[in-house]
Amino acid sequence: IVDNEGTAGVEMYDRKIIYTASITLEVSDIEATINAISSITSNHGGFVENLTTHGGKIFPQANITIRVPQKNYESTIASLKTLGIVESHNASIEDVSSQVIDINARLKSLYSQETSLRNLLADAEGISDILSIESELTRVRSEIEKLEGQMQFLQGKIDMSSIYISIFTPHDPIPDPPSAFLRIQSTKVSKRLDEIKSYSESDHVIIDRIVSSSNDGRETSTISMRVHQPLFASTLDFLEGQGKILSKEVSEEIRRESESTEWDQIHNSPITVTLTTPDKNSIGVLTIIGISFGAIITGILIWLAFYKTYQAGRNRADRFIQDQSL
Repeated sequence: IVDNEGTAGVEMYDRKIIYTASITLEVSDIEATINAISSITSNHGGFVENLTTHGGKIFPQANITIRVPQKNYESTIASLKTLGIVESHNASIEDVSSQVIDINARLKSLYSQETSLRNLLADAEGISDILSIESELTRVRSEIEKLEGQMQFLQGKIDMSSIYISIFTPHDPIPDPPSAFLRIQSTKVSKRLDEIKSYSESDHVIIDRIVSSSNDGRETSTISMRVHQPLFASTLDFLEGQGKILSKEVSEEIRRESESTEWDQIHNSPITVTLTTPDKNSIGVLTIIGISFGAIITGILIWLAFYKTYQAGRNRADRFIQDQSL
């Protein structure tokens, strides 16, 4: 890597270039394309440095990093472009010639220091001189190893170009899943919460979070859940049967018959439901209204009874007067 006999003038014309590229391809088959990339890399004298796949069966994708000899950099990219539709292609060139020259110069100086120190150590006689020289020799050797590591890293990137490849399969846009927000009033919040928990034990419902609180005797529980899209409506019907609906907000998709059903098997439709007991103030107001209404009715009944008694007495008095006149 390091030419101790070379001159800076020669190195100035020996440019050290790092080639890097990234390419994104739309392909029909992820696994087949990965195998093809591996074969292309091997045929061009390179190797696969990193491979990750994600997205599952719905949105399969893969990211691959390959390293190929610099001389095969362009031909490798040309071969990769034949594997699918090129969505993007970016290339970069980094000239690290000055870094290589600087490291070489520092190493040359350190090699010279190391040789001198070893010669001094061979001629040293006193213990203190030997210890001092060995300490300096250790420091110089540490610097040499550090710079050699930097040079090895740079040379590796120069010799073997990096190509980052992203591949994906085409798919139709997936519409937003349906969602709902419910606020339900019930006198038995704890019981309703247990019923919802029991309902969620089925495979199509997942409860993510439950937050319960009690304030001045009023209970509130908020449940966040996710359901399979095909069972969204039936789950909503079940929840609406848990009490009096105070508020309801539903956002639903428009599904096309041709759309894939694979997406339906994911718990992707969120529902948030809040259970709450009636407000004490509301109960108090209703009680007052009820008492007032009852008092009014009672007053009316008493007045009617008094009026009937009065009328009966008056009728008797009229008959008595008529009898006396006869």
